[in-house]
Amino acid sequence: MNDSTFCPFPFESLALKSWLNGQIHKVYPCCNMKHDRPITEVNKETDLQKVFDSQTFQNLRKDLMNGKKNSLCNYCWNLEKQTGQSPRTIACESNNTTYKKTKKLKIKKLDILTDEACNLRCRMCTPSSSNSLRIDVNNLISNDKPLVSNWPKHSVSYAKLDPKGTSAFFNMGQKYIDEIVQISDTLEEIKFTGGEPTISSTFWQIIDNIQNPNIKIHLTTNGTKFNQRLLKTLDKFTNKHFTISVDGTDSTYEYIRHPFLWSKLTENINRLISHNQNHNTEIHFCSVLTSYNILNIHYLVTYIEKLSTTCPNNIKWKCIPNPHPKDSVFDVKYLPTHILKKALNYFEILEQDCTKTSIHAVRKIKNYLQYNIENPIDIDTKTKKLTVLKQDIDLLDFSRKQSYKDFLHDDLIDIIEDI
Repeated sequence: MNDSTFCPFPFESLALKSWLNGQIHKVYPCCNMKHDRPITEVNKETDLQKVFDSQTFQNLRKDLMNGKKNSLCNYCWNLEKQTGQSPRTIACESNNTTYKKTKKLKIKKLDILTDEACNLRCRMCTPSSSNSLRIDVNNLISNDKPLVSNWPKHSVSYAKLDPKGTSAFFNMGQKYIDEIVQISDTLEEIKFTGGEPTISSTFWQIIDNIQNPNIKIHLTTNGTKFNQRLLKTLDKFTNKHFTISVDGTDSTYEYIRHPFLWSKLTENINRLISHNQNHNTEIHFCSVLTSYNILNIHYLVTYIEKLSTTCPNNIKWKCIPNPHPKDSVFDVKYLPTHILKKALNYFEILEQDCTKTSIHAVRKIKNYLQYNIENPIDIDTKTKKLTVLKQDIDLLDFSRKQSYKDFLHDDLIDIIEDI
């Protein structure tokens, strides 16, 4: 086995990340493997173990064990070049299992995207991942405005069918719900993502019917629904891992994760911590570095660091440096160099005092900023990307009757005004 290419995900995990007409559409070994097309064929007769045993998965395992960098994993290979870290390297650090070529493999972990049901309209998201964004789609098309650049064209047809943004069209069929519940007795972990899983009927059909108290429940959530129903339901599981998606503090948070309030989020986080005063509950905060939060996100790190000193939970901050899709207009690499340098200075200061709560993510972001300062994008490309970013900002501001001038850092406001 070659340690420089090995990754445990293809040997133990399935990430069910897209549904179409109730059937699996896109399935990967992990959620970081984002491809426009399915990597393996799936039909209505295919169960999860058959996907796990497919030739694509077998070829990937063979390559990883033989030291070959399979192109399906380019996200991690590229990120390691830019930052020195990736989900692959982190997974390898925490996984001590030895895999043999002849070993019969069984699914240990599932990473499930429930559906697109969501109660927030985040600025870097799409209507395919948050049905609430259909409100903005209808606001724009009814005023003869174009769609935001990263929204798929089919957003219009679904928005017309669901103008209030309350229906889920991309959810799993009952067949897979039943199968997941059935195999849960032998699983080590189930991770739920969305949309927002806590408002998804699919999530509740699964979580209410799992009888294995030893399975680790990993919930990726926007943190808006830490109510008694959720907290009490999860009490039946010994090990829990919460990943709270949050990208900034105060007005920056509220601008990105519309229409929730920063004060309400912090109340919910305190409620979660108070309810889970034990070492078996992990609470991680995950951010996406974007042009919106580049000059605010260091405040979030400081908040999380302080939070980690007040409770026994395993609290960590994680950050994705390059937003999806690849070369997104939100990527900070398209910002002027002086902004990158200013953000880098913030992270260099953070690095001096931060603890294990955030040190890995702080260094990863610092390295990403440094890489893009030393390897700048050409000015024409930057101009084109920033022009599209400004258009997207204006479109959502129009739909929500907002102004970026009321929310963002003054330096970012100056850049937007100059575009």
